[in-house]
Amino acid sequence: MCGISGLLTSKTAPPHRVVEKMVEAQVHRGPDHSGMKRIPTGEGECRLGSNRLSILDLSSAGHMPMVDPQTGNTIVYNGEIYNFRELRRELQACGETFHSASDTEVVLKAYGRWGCESVKRFRGMFALAIWDQHRRELFLARDRLGKKPLYTCQDSTGDFLFASELRSLLAGGSVTRRIDPLSLEAFLFNGFVIAPRTMVEGVRSLLPGHWMRVDSKGRIVEVCRYWRLPRDVASS
Repeated sequence: MCGISGLLTSKTAPPHRVVEKMVEAQVHRGPDHSGMKRIPTGEGECRLGSNRLSILDLSSAGHMPMVDPQTGNTIVYNGEIYNFRELRRELQACGETFHSASDTEVVLKAYGRWGCESVKRFRGMFALAIWDQHRRELFLARDRLGKKPLYTCQDSTGDFLFASELRSLLAGGSVTRRIDPLSLEAFLFNGFVIAPRTMVEGVRSLLPGHWMRVDSKGRIVEVCRYWRLPRDVASS
């Protein structure tokens, strides 16, 4: 289990320590290494944070945020791709070179080569965020069944934020602590909140089997469902 968090803002003077606070609030998810990277976007900046639990590559080569030197793309990632070795061999056959033994780098290289379509090749559980240096946008995705959590929010100033945990978003200090009345009503009726809503007003959960693109100003430009339960399974 790792933790990811981030901020995308068009401000020239971004809020102080928002991502640092989110990283600190998620240290229990990844005690082996915590990292943060600031990326100028031309409109403002993107800040990516991670808390790493080292599993596959215990060395610093697997630390995050991880940058692809060929594309300039940067990733923070939580999860495990079960078929990463097969994907790595396929990517190597296409001319890609690797500097770690982690599945994180495989995900990063796969996105660099196949873009949004890369998530359809992943077999596993994951929540990820990639700053696309060429397109100048943030790409987020969640696994097919939603095993790994990913929460998003646009605060009152227009900044876009995301994190693995709801309480991490609140710890950043930019999200207003206000209960969503519709979610509260659903909770009292069902005993749970119905996604994508959460108990906090304005905070949403990226649905399982979906990806999202966010432009450099923090505006959501596209949300796409890349997978659905096969009909024969759904009807059985």
